[in-house]
Amino acid sequence: MKDINLTNIWKDFAIFPCKANDKKPATQHGFLDAKTGQDVMKFISSGYNVGLACAQSNVLVLDLDYHDKNATPVEDLKTLEEKLGKLPKTLTQASASGNGRHLIFSSKGITTKPLPKIGNYIDTRYNGYIVIAPSKVNNNYYKIIDGIDSNGKPIIAELPQTWIDYLDMKDIVCKQNHSNHKEIKRKILKGNFQKLYEQCAFIKHCVDNSETLSELDWFRFACILNDFENGYEIFDEFSQNYPTYNFEETRKKFENAKKYFVNCNTIKSTFSECSKCKHRKEY
Repeated sequence: MKDINLTNIWKDFAIFPCKANDKKPATQHGFLDAKTGQDVMKFISSGYNVGLACAQSNVLVLDLDYHDKNATPVEDLKTLEEKLGKLPKTLTQASASGNGRHLIFSSKGITTKPLPKIGNYIDTRYNGYIVIAPSKVNNNYYKIIDGIDSNGKPIIAELPQTWIDYLDMKDIVCKQNHSNHKEIKRKILKGNFQKLYEQCAFIKHCVDNSETLSELDWFRFACILNDFENGYEIFDEFSQNYPTYNFEETRKKFENAKKYFVNCNTIKSTFSECSKCKHRKEY
């Protein structure tokens, strides 16, 4: 493609800085700190990579992932198009490796949490973010390769209704969440949070019962996770196990919890296991 103005391409999307040579956010609250109207090139010239918050930007991304030599995401996509209909042309970028692809569509019509994975090697990105051009990892750049009109503006196509219906299949989402529950725990339970899970009966209760947790326990869970650098990501991951999960409601719940403080004595008033915990702190 000919040279394009990346500042103009991304100015209407919610973006935020990421750490240099990395995909990790460089802000306190990760992709929740994303804002529209920012200049992607100012972040780049300051030494940052740049992330795009999907839901805040009203987009859903199909992430074609070539994570090993046997991956076949393009073939997966063709199979899905044969079943659901051909996808329209839309803004597309190549990942830093040059192999992966991000197909960026409008999220119009997506009313529930979309399926997190379609095919064998295609992920959906909606309740999270992607890294965007011209960010780089190991001196390899993300590049826009398609979906720019003759005026240099991005084409953000709407998904066909057949695709929306497929991505919004609630029964499949609930079953998939249930079957993947142990996998999600394995991914999230590490470092300080894993230690807390192993020592705190209340945190273990929240994680192990995330599909049916009460509103009060969700609130206290959020309060505790505010002390973690990746607290929101943890909270959002486990919130997705809840049948009526909603991205915006989850974000508001976590933000509201920042105004409050809970401790062992607060929790033990309604959670009896705390009274016999050897790790409980008196305040």
